[in-house]
Amino acid sequence: MICTTNRLRSILLLVSICCLQLGCMSTVPPGKPRPSLDDYRVGDLVEKGSIDDWHKTFIQAAGTTTYKIIEGDNSGTTFAYEVKATSDDAWHLSMEKLASFTWHLTDDGIASPTYVDDPSGSTSTYDPPLLVIPKDLVPGQAVEAKGRIVVTHTDNPSSRMASGTYTVSILHDADVTLKIGDEDLDCTRIYTRYDSDLGLATVGRDSWDYYSKDQGWVATVFRQKVVKLIIPEHTTGTILRSGK
Repeated sequence: MICTTNRLRSILLLVSICCLQLGCMSTVPPGKPRPSLDDYRVGDLVEKGSIDDWHKTFIQAAGTTTYKIIEGDNSGTTFAYEVKATSDDAWHLSMEKLASFTWHLTDDGIASPTYVDDPSGSTSTYDPPLLVIPKDLVPGQAVEAKGRIVVTHTDNPSSRMASGTYTVSILHDADVTLKIGDEDLDCTRIYTRYDSDLGLATVGRDSWDYYSKDQGWVATVFRQKVVKLIIPEHTTGTILRSGK
């Protein structure tokens, strides 16, 4: 196994849903999360009885979209988010110079078997694949899953950096309209609680992901606590779609 320092660095790769927020986190005081995009919200949060069209809401259309980091490190910068269909039920998604990952459509919903962190050259593999969006989402009722994680060097998959377990709880907790530029997008908000344990470190993450019908992923807000050798680190971040 490689040195402890590199092993601890790999912990941040295991924070999930679309582990989309790597590279845009900053330390903030504990207990001060931003659980919604209030500056962009139109009207009140509403809880619906069901999701009108699951596939059109959550399946990502192929193409490239621009996103902006509006909180956290590198606030104000933009990046390209690209989606490529690799089959009828699988997609490769990438964030420019940050990360890439895979989504598969399964009987249970959308799951992610692998996650690649580009700057560190590390790959996280989930067994079973990490559940991202369950098919059976009932407002107020969480769907839970658990499994194991193995982190390896991307260029040398046989070289293990860390391993451990994860649990995830996913909830359709509200619906909200967000004003993005000149558009008012009706969004389904998915709350995910993710925890992982790699022995020397643990991760606890709360994230709120916003999806809109025919638009896919619109925004993410997250807060996170990483404990490495009993030392806690609190981080938060917000990412927002800024255009095509």
